[in-house]
Amino acid sequence: MKKSTRLLPIVVGATLLFSTANISTSFAATDRATASTNAYNWLVSVKQTNGLYDSQADGEDVCYTYDQAVAAVAFIAKNDTARAYDLLNKLKGLQHKDGYWYTAYSSKNAVAESEKWIGPILWVVMAAAQYKKATGATSFDAMANDAINWVLKFQQSDGGINGGIDASGKKLTYASTEENEDAYAALKAFGFNSQAEKVRTFLTTKMWDSANNRWYVGRNNKGVFLDVNAWGVQSLGSLGPANYLKSLDYNMNQMRLKKTVNGIVVDGFDFNADKDDVWLEGTAQMAAALYTAGRTTDADYFTDQVIKFQKPNGGIPYSMAGGTTGDDWNMPKVEAISSTGWLILAIHKVNPFKQ
Repeated sequence: MKKSTRLLPIVVGATLLFSTANISTSFAATDRATASTNAYNWLVSVKQTNGLYDSQADGEDVCYTYDQAVAAVAFIAKNDTARAYDLLNKLKGLQHKDGYWYTAYSSKNAVAESEKWIGPILWVVMAAAQYKKATGATSFDAMANDAINWVLKFQQSDGGINGGIDASGKKLTYASTEENEDAYAALKAFGFNSQAEKVRTFLTTKMWDSANNRWYVGRNNKGVFLDVNAWGVQSLGSLGPANYLKSLDYNMNQMRLKKTVNGIVVDGFDFNADKDDVWLEGTAQMAAALYTAGRTTDADYFTDQVIKFQKPNGGIPYSMAGGTTGDDWNMPKVEAISSTGWLILAIHKVNPFKQ
């Protein structure tokens, strides 16, 4: 997920060929369990006095709404539903009466970034759905429904939902594939089935590049980003377009690279196709999507690649070296909730788009 201001493999069919020799299955599983515990402990350590979690170890006081949702789902994956409840309840208190959240807050409850993007809002809805699935409790149903009703104000005649409202108060005219993948999952989770079907139609008929078996970045944007392909598999699954699983192979072919930093070599994925850096959040997302697709060997491999760059404190940097994204920002290279949380989701084979 983008913050405000994403080696050539040998592929045979849908199977990536590589060697994981000399690593026993039991050892790898133990190592993943330890990595998950360490990642969880890092997430816990960045809790602020107001109940939000500091997004990045960069010395800035910014708690991105998307990151709060990822953290909540990660806590649920770790069976810490009490901590997830507290975080979701904090977000419930921050929700505007109209149903939205701002893109980011500070540890003092101030608005840190005033955009009202639908993606982070829908991720909170997805986290609420995961909490309901894990506990059976309906504590956050009203919160989720209010958020969905606000988001649906931006649904267009083609079924796509536009991006929300920018910092100046202007309605955004684009519709991103990533955010509509979020929308499909969130709408389905809370019974907005007809609106979800319109989103699915938009995604499968307008956003799918059948010539290359991958997703476009958004309406009138044929760019190349990693997460739209990973999230498309997790959100739509078999209800996606024909050959939807091949979008993972597109990522393998177009965005995979090896990167060495401080003597550590990681085989992972970039945010986009310039292959100048390993995006660790995105690599964990790919691992999670590969688990969803049933490609366990590939998923285990890339999960272990992310673990190689885990810091002694348990955190996972957002990227290895702060590479470019093809957009207006460079990736951070400090520990981040998003990458650390997604590692937990990958290790525990959690698909946050499915309830």
